[in-house]
Amino acid sequence: ATVSVLYWHHMNDRWKRHHESEHSRRSPWQSSYFILGSTSFLVVGLLMWRVTRKRQRVRHQQHQLTPQAKSLSSTPTLNRRGQPKAADVEHTPPPKRLQTIFDIDDTIKSSGNVNIFGYPLGGVDAQYNRGTIYPGVCQFALELSTHDLPPSEIVAPVAVLTARVKELGPALTLGKNHAIVRAFAEVGELNGHPDWGIGWDKGCVLYGTLREWVEADNRGLRKFSNFRDILSQNTHPDIGGAERNNYVLVGDTGDRDLHCGELLLEHFPEYVLAIFMHCVGPDPRSVKSPPDSIINDRPILYFRTYPGAAKKAYLHGLLSASAMLRVCDAAVKDLQLMGEQEDSCKWLDLTRDIETCRVLAENQDLGV
Repeated sequence: ATVSVLYWHHMNDRWKRHHESEHSRRSPWQSSYFILGSTSFLVVGLLMWRVTRKRQRVRHQQHQLTPQAKSLSSTPTLNRRGQPKAADVEHTPPPKRLQTIFDIDDTIKSSGNVNIFGYPLGGVDAQYNRGTIYPGVCQFALELSTHDLPPSEIVAPVAVLTARVKELGPALTLGKNHAIVRAFAEVGELNGHPDWGIGWDKGCVLYGTLREWVEADNRGLRKFSNFRDILSQNTHPDIGGAERNNYVLVGDTGDRDLHCGELLLEHFPEYVLAIFMHCVGPDPRSVKSPPDSIINDRPILYFRTYPGAAKKAYLHGLLSASAMLRVCDAAVKDLQLMGEQEDSCKWLDLTRDIETCRVLAENQDLGV
């Protein structure tokens, strides 16, 4: 642009000098030449300016991505007393609380392996009757939520990612009087946290759509997309820009929850600390737990009972030994209230995991 202006002044002066002569006159060809030259220089100048600006932006982005550049840019400027200026002082981010995210069917409660024309209604677990809340699940969620809770924080509500379609009727949605919501609230009150439970009124329950109800393979992607909505609300109310929560996902092996968990660990390992997968199937005596796995240094942990889940949470530093035992005690009480016979597969699975938990707790007391 500058070159174009200078060129215009130069050509204008030449034309004036030429025009001042008595026998000279500006020809149409000269005017066209003048306009074409000025326009060409203007276009070239604008293109050069755009290229220069683009290079500056690229260099700026590379500078931000360089660790050394980050450390230099974070160096505070000093005032006259040699102290950092108030605007440059970096605040230590507050410790985060843990928010648990649960699936519903075959994770919190059993689907009972009910199906219509071979199409399962919610899941494949046949060990418990349809609608039965699994022993110890509420206590397990509470113990995770309160583990290493910062003193100034309140316990995070339980979030839910479900493939249920709320448009199909109120029976598929969670509200204040839903049996699952009441069960979690009761456990919170018994443990001194009367305001804790499923955050059905806090935007923490996210549902599926009719598309996933028909195309079951997309349910994992839907839950992953819904997790992004939860993550978008992860801000501290009192500290601007600070993140408030880390997360643990609890799902089951029967309905694409594993796909969702793998996506979470691939894309958000800095937020998701672990994935727990409840192993279910139509024949409870033949269900086997796959070996645990790791993605981006985050574990995927398989379990049959919630005492078993508590054991693995303890081994990965997500629960204390006493919290693990409280989950065991709660699971025993829950199963006793169901009136199950002691030789049932429910008691066999539960007893096996509880014995392992007690051995771990005893070894900790002995310093083993």
